[in-house]
Amino acid sequence: MRNPIAATADLRRNQGGFNLIEMIIATAILGTVALSVASLFMMGRRNVYSGKEMTAAVSMATRVSEDLSGMTLDEVYTAFGIAKSDTAISGGTYDVTVDNTAPKRNLEFNTYTGSIIRRTTDTLVTTAGGNDTGRFLTRWKDEMDLNLRFANGTVNLVITPRNRNPLTAASITLNNATVVRIRTLVRWTEDNRPRQLIVDTLKTNRPNPPD
Repeated sequence: MRNPIAATADLRRNQGGFNLIEMIIATAILGTVALSVASLFMMGRRNVYSGKEMTAAVSMATRVSEDLSGMTLDEVYTAFGIAKSDTAISGGTYDVTVDNTAPKRNLEFNTYTGSIIRRTTDTLVTTAGGNDTGRFLTRWKDEMDLNLRFANGTVNLVITPRNRNPLTAASITLNNATVVRIRTLVRWTEDNRPRQLIVDTLKTNRPNPPD
């Protein structure tokens, strides 16, 4: 028959718990695994949010491009209150900045020379001769805020007249420019990080046929 004292000692050894070092090691392993899982969840959430914002920006840029594609240059000038005069598009008056506030001012392609700018963040005037006579900026802003839920997004149009041959005219005007580039910049902030999507539309300024 087995010694009762030895049996009791074996039972106590079998019922023994973890010591302090084992608990520290187990806690460290558990903490590392939990931190890794939490990081994966956060990265996944950030990627989903980033994809949603980019999808909204692409949708907005597509809408702007579609609206502009069906317009002539004269219709563009009228819609955005641009006077087609013989004034040369040069000098400080036509040196424009898309954004003056951080963090968007640090984005590329923020300044342009010899250009005209229209923004959804400007005070929009829809009466004749105003900067949004055609109400395009107003509709784009409503589209972002109400339908796309893209409230931190902005649409910026930079209209830049150019000549195919720079020697054909001493100074470029809206009348003598042979090509006009309309650059659409959709900008937004994502976790305090500025982002932008750029789409260019080119329109040819054909001279009127002789009488």
